[in-house]
Amino acid sequence: MCFSRISSIRRRVDGGVYGERPSDRAAFDAHWKKLMGDAGVVKRTIVADGRVAGNVMSYAQFGKPSVCYWIGREFWGRGVATAAVGLMLDVVKERPLYARVAEDNAASRRVLEKCGFVACGEERGFAEARVRRSVKWRCGSAL
Repeated sequence: MCFSRISSIRRRVDGGVYGERPSDRAAFDAHWKKLMGDAGVVKRTIVADGRVAGNVMSYAQFGKPSVCYWIGREFWGRGVATAAVGLMLDVVKERPLYARVAEDNAASRRVLEKCGFVACGEERGFAEARVRRSVKWRCGSAL
């Protein structure tokens, strides 16, 4: 089944591969088991050029409706993340919708900007197995 706006990215019910702590396999497995078993989590596999490119999901994070995504490095710089997040925004109608990105991840910040998110705060958190300050983003009106 294809997303309606572009044919190179499809959605499936299963998720991709990404965990909160990539170096901790048990945490990775527990994280994905919880996400996959939760009917309230909107999960999509991103397929580009006939290959799994990553995943995009929406679920409550820190008590707020949020979107998150992971894209394999070989698909970076091709608009895959921007297209996938844009399509997820068509699926998930709840607003405001939040996202978090490591402060030094300029490409991911740009994805969110292109999809209509605006920076709405900063926090110190866990991102890609490193402790960094992250920027919180919001799409849609404030609460």
